[in-house]
Amino acid sequence: MRNRSPQKWVVWITLVIGLTAAGRTHAAENFGILPTPQKVESQNGSFTINRETQVVLGKDATDAERFAAEDLRTALQEIYGFQLPLGAPDTSRPNSIVIGKPGTNQLVNKLMQEHGLSFSAKTKEQGYVLGISDQGIVIAAENEPGLLYGTMSLRQIAQVQGAKKPLPAVRIHDWPHLKMRGVQEETAYGQASTMENYKAIIRFIAQYKMNTYFIYLEDNYRFKKYPSIGVGRGAFDADQINELEAYAKQYHIELIPIFEMLGNQGTLLMNAEVLPFSEYPGSHSFATDDAAFEFLENCFLELIDVFDSKYFHAGLDESWDLGFGKTEAAVKKDGRGLVHAQHYRRLNKLFKDHDKTMIMYGDVIVNRKDPSVILNAIPKDIVLMDWVYGPKQHYDSVDKLAAHDFPLMVLPGLNNWSRIFPTTSAALINIRNFTLDGIRHNALGSFTSTWGDFGSKNLREMNYFGYAYGAEVTWSPQSTDVESFYNRFFTLHNGPGTATPLRAVFALLEKWPFGLPIVDYFRHPFAPRYEYGGRKPDASKTAHSEQDLWRVREDARVAEALIAALRPVITRRKGDLDYYEYCARMHRNYVRGQLLVRSLRDFAASDPSPEQIAAAKQRFAREARAVRDETLALRNTFQELWLRTNQPDNLQFAVDEYDMLIKAWDETATRAEAGVFAFDSRPASQWIYHPHGFEKQEQVQHASFRKTFEVDPQDIELAGIQVQGDTHVKLFVNGKQIGEQFARRNFSAPVNPHLLELYDIKSYLEPGKNVIAVEAHAYGTENRQLEPGGPERCGGFHLYGELIGKNGQVTPIFSDSSWKVSDKPGDDWTSTGYDDANWPSAQGDEKPTVWISYPDFRTGQKGFSDQR
Repeated sequence: MRNRSPQKWVVWITLVIGLTAAGRTHAAENFGILPTPQKVESQNGSFTINRETQVVLGKDATDAERFAAEDLRTALQEIYGFQLPLGAPDTSRPNSIVIGKPGTNQLVNKLMQEHGLSFSAKTKEQGYVLGISDQGIVIAAENEPGLLYGTMSLRQIAQVQGAKKPLPAVRIHDWPHLKMRGVQEETAYGQASTMENYKAIIRFIAQYKMNTYFIYLEDNYRFKKYPSIGVGRGAFDADQINELEAYAKQYHIELIPIFEMLGNQGTLLMNAEVLPFSEYPGSHSFATDDAAFEFLENCFLELIDVFDSKYFHAGLDESWDLGFGKTEAAVKKDGRGLVHAQHYRRLNKLFKDHDKTMIMYGDVIVNRKDPSVILNAIPKDIVLMDWVYGPKQHYDSVDKLAAHDFPLMVLPGLNNWSRIFPTTSAALINIRNFTLDGIRHNALGSFTSTWGDFGSKNLREMNYFGYAYGAEVTWSPQSTDVESFYNRFFTLHNGPGTATPLRAVFALLEKWPFGLPIVDYFRHPFAPRYEYGGRKPDASKTAHSEQDLWRVREDARVAEALIAALRPVITRRKGDLDYYEYCARMHRNYVRGQLLVRSLRDFAASDPSPEQIAAAKQRFAREARAVRDETLALRNTFQELWLRTNQPDNLQFAVDEYDMLIKAWDETATRAEAGVFAFDSRPASQWIYHPHGFEKQEQVQHASFRKTFEVDPQDIELAGIQVQGDTHVKLFVNGKQIGEQFARRNFSAPVNPHLLELYDIKSYLEPGKNVIAVEAHAYGTENRQLEPGGPERCGGFHLYGELIGKNGQVTPIFSDSSWKVSDKPGDDWTSTGYDDANWPSAQGDEKPTVWISYPDFRTGQKGFSDQR
């Protein structure tokens, strides 16, 4: 494919930026307000803010009015370079910005009449009016949130005009369409913001006239009753929540906690203090027995002691594991839907006993074959929050829930999860159309959600665009001009002249034609790649197309050229470009690595001559080390960007994944120098199970496996095994238990590093016959994507080991059909003396959903556990 020169693009980009700055704008952009006001009337004249301009309040101004005025003065000082003086209360003179409520401030009442402003029923709760004339400015509201929103509109007009231009005369009547508008922030998977960053998010939410901030919690709150929870996780404590509550209230923002009270708690339930309350070891769901409920109640009581909202969000989504452990008998008796409903009713009673309104996600309900089973069995005062994240014209799940007369909220998404850069185009459709469906059914509110799946490596600073679009749609759903939104947002957020090039950067960086970018990037470089159709891999395509790889690389190069051209132009939040540049570099690095893997394999398959091999060794080694150096530089950039806004907690999990890639490229270079080019990163081990799981499709949940071998420990320098279970395994060497594992794949950073574990077994070896025994138990789940494959509800595992002799000879140990297995092992089955002659051979899964790569037992480096 022909390359496009970045230097040529820079020339074109510079022209585009110049045209953007000088081009004609629409009327809405002349004022630059976001979200779009309901009614804007241009007037003749203008007003110039100067050093003599006063900000005037009434003599009976409330603390909230004073805060709005001070916040405005601070914002205008940033724009004009000087602070406006406070005028004497109720003083009427030209060259003033008068702020207040006409019911308590006659001057405001008088100026409203002079500007032709009036209130209506729609402006009563959160609306405002704003008048600008050549005599001065008035901001009025019947409520304190409205006054703040009026000041936000004024500061946006001033931002767009800049310090050297007068403000155009205008008359604005404005109010929100939805009562509740805001953001749902996942804070549990990895990134734990600094307090200053949380406050910056709150200020941004207020600037765009949103009033709700959902904070999603799992194991990242320091409960006094359970002191082990949250250690090392950047967790909130009571003092921090109290501080954020007080800060948010100044901006009329309600903080609402989300604490998962059934499913999606894989990390918390790995905690030894909490494990007894799980559905089963490794489960992502709590059980519903009295002990588990008491734990949840204790957590609830601590959280409502610090969160003041009348709402409490109980989560309750994705409870796929319920019914496969402690509640299995209840589910068989009453059905999965009614067992869920019973838990929901019990929680709702707890909430009402403490004057809290319960919110819950609606996915478990609407995704059932018959949603009415649950909907008819739970109280109608529970608020159902419907979430669907794909781009659609219409969301029928809202219809299903609304038909049962529950209060509703809708939760579109930013499409940033599992992605290096958000898929903005899909997010815009989802946010707009889902919100409109919610409005059609009188939803209480719409909130834009963000998630950090797989360790929160998608940096949070790239979320603001989606937040602002959510504000636009919830305030002014009739506003349909996306181009106008782009122009206004980037002008406000990054400065004049940035809108067109930044829109191009967003379009280029969201393109990823393969699978999930975060998953793809951090997979072992030599692991097979699947193309994706929807959310499922297409097993017929095991490599990215070369055309797609080149396209991603070229898009990244163009994005980098745009970013370079923007650096002298951008005037606000210049650091945003560092995040976008990092994303482009990630894309280029991934493509470079995959093209190298392809070249290595093609070269090995070409039957090269000795001369060709000699020439290729250093060439391929240099290229592998170049990719390695790029990966190292990206790791360092990621660390720096993370620490700009986040605490250091959880960063190491992402750094470890980068380091695994760096080591993989180092090994690639070393192999190339030795003349080894083609490489399969996966040992010959299989995921093994009881054969009845395949042959008879029986659910052999509990299976016992044995592997015997002969060795003289005196000849062994190192003996190690690497194991991943499906899903709960106990490991024995010569009758002694050496470990237990039950981690299952999870979105949160701390869990997935424990999918694979390494064991040093040298000290357990005996002269002559030895046995490795594995007890495996599979519980089950409704979401088979959490499992590594194999027959349904069958216990199994993957094991690779090495016996490294003092002479350097390596004897591998594979999990394969050489292992014996039984579902009824009898006593003493883990010992060397046990007779397993009548046990059948284990059977390997030919189509596993997880690929395991080689570990390095000498350094203690685990392999990759890559989900297909």
